Amino acid sequence: MEYRIYNNVSEIKISLGSGFGGKDLYELWQLCFGDTDSYTDFYFEWKLKENQIVSIYKGDRISSMLHLNPYLLRVQGRPVQANYIVGVATRPEERRKGFMGQLLVQSFQEMYEKQMEFTYLMPAAEAIYLPYDFRIVYEQEPWNKDLVEEQNRLGGASSAQIYELKVTDAKNIEDLVSFCNEILSSTYDIYVERNPYYFTILLHEMYSCEGGILLCYEADRLIGYASYMAEEKVYVTEMIYLPSKKAEVYHSISEFFHNVIGKEIYLRKAGSQIPAIMARIVNWNSFIKYVKASEDMELIIKVSDPVITQNNGVYSLLFTKEGCVSKITNKAPEIEADTAQLTRLFFDKMSRTELLEIINGTKQESILAKIDKIKKYQKVFINDVV
Repeated sequence: MEYRIYNNVSEIKISLGSGFGGKDLYELWQLCFGDTDSYTDFYFEWKLKENQIVSIYKGDRISSMLHLNPYLLRVQGRPVQANYIVGVATRPEERRKGFMGQLLVQSFQEMYEKQMEFTYLMPAAEAIYLPYDFRIVYEQEPWNKDLVEEQNRLGGASSAQIYELKVTDAKNIEDLVSFCNEILSSTYDIYVERNPYYFTILLHEMYSCEGGILLCYEADRLIGYASYMAEEKVYVTEMIYLPSKKAEVYHSISEFFHNVIGKEIYLRKAGSQIPAIMARIVNWNSFIKYVKASEDMELIIKVSDPVITQNNGVYSLLFTKEGCVSKITNKAPEIEADTAQLTRLFFDKMSRTELLEIINGTKQESILAKIDKIKKYQKVFINDVV
């Protein structure tokens, strides 16, 4: 029987939740991820309608799928649409046939044509996505570990008060949007922009896992927030707070979990993978044109992309304080790098030793000096689960 790839739900002409397509997606999700009905229902009600779903069917039975969740990011202040890859799943008897790779490549090509700069995901295991040139650009802060440590030394009442956010609290949601965007914009090069709809969805997501969103106030002033799940144990998915009020926020939230929720805080096992975000450059020209430098300069780079071959070539990059003009050139490359290396380079994840390995010629120090002038994406903050 023939396998067929579908680029989105509309191609297979289904109504979600019934018949060929919707029911299949739901069942495959639960089969592969083991999520509760409550969480899966949340996802299919709130997230699926916004997604592009790439899937492979064998006749009328789904074999594999991949979901592209659209997010609005702020990248050094400018708005950027990027796809967050989730729901990568293959039926157990159909695994090891290369379906995941087919879906990823198909998705890369579609995103390339849409001129998306990069895509990202939160891997179940880093090794799965290394062959597709994804590399870690962000590791989550150890909020849960720090909260456990805070619980162990709790003493005295907190000076801050905890308020549990509700979907109907329009004013508090607006305050939370302003609070988060102000802190994130002043701290990070890349983050997901917040708006009221963002927190409405997040609140429903936390509700689906017996959790919620906590606002931390001190004398009617918002000083921090946390989103958390609490099915078997408490698991904090994100915390944002005023740096000067970190101690007060940790103390009040720890106190709330201990006295109100009454469940242990989840701690990952020693040696297990830290929750992380992996990214991959998709459209090289779209990506590089917004990269800035502290002064005008030219850098010649040979790009090698084994999957999105349209990115391949030797480029003259003319960096300025406003951006970069990229042109194909016949000049000898100063740097030769594949997509994975370039992702790490521009997200400032390469060591000096690694940089020297991709630099050509004898003028390595002068080329390193050029690289130092590039304004890289050093600080990333992305914690969305789906």
